[in-house]
Amino acid sequence: MLATLKNPIKKLPTPISGISAEVTVQNMKWEHAVFWHNHVQPLIDGNYQHYQSNIPEENVRADVGWNWKSNYLYAIAHTCSTPFPGNHSGPARALIVGVRTKQGGEVPLGMLTVVPKFFCRVAATSETCSFAWFLSDAPAELYDALQIQPLRKMAMSLLDTAIQSGLDDGTDGQLLLHADPAGGKKLQRFYRDRCKMIQLQDQSDPVSLLRRTGQDEYFYLSSEGSRVFTAQFDAYREPEG
Repeated sequence: MLATLKNPIKKLPTPISGISAEVTVQNMKWEHAVFWHNHVQPLIDGNYQHYQSNIPEENVRADVGWNWKSNYLYAIAHTCSTPFPGNHSGPARALIVGVRTKQGGEVPLGMLTVVPKFFCRVAATSETCSFAWFLSDAPAELYDALQIQPLRKMAMSLLDTAIQSGLDDGTDGQLLLHADPAGGKKLQRFYRDRCKMIQLQDQSDPVSLLRRTGQDEYFYLSSEGSRVFTAQFDAYREPEG
């Protein structure tokens, strides 16, 4: 089994000023994917929609209709393909950010698949970066169902987790991701304005051999940008107490 991250977050803030909650970053297991599919995805699909011009932005989510059991298997399939000739990327990882139950398990509140060493054509100085493949953070309805305080910065913590996975794999922290058009301008603003990522331009070279179109749907953090981004989580890398 892959080791967990060397420098993960261990707590996240709640809406109550000065109060944080402990979280755990763990390798995703099949039962996490099943839990999300059975208990979280129905809340997303029942309360949110893909972007349309007449839908309020607070009702828009890109991950409507996703299947995290499939996403988990895609990561495994990618890893199995890495020995094939012509595949210059490294294995994928599937991770969760969650909270521990009294029984010792984890309830996932964030889901991520990432290729920590993804072969791409984005930065002139490097041919690999961490590629955040699929990521989902729990909707407010799940926190209500669990009767726990919502955790702030959950979506951003998934990007931190993707960056940390790349650093653990020997990259310099560069991060690339694809903003699903189903998330609309709201999702693009999140990556561009909140996360300070650079939106690639349509005239850019193809991102990779298999990702040759829609370059302006991709967002990028340089190694320096990633250092600035992850610094905001340094205070959350130590547990409470």
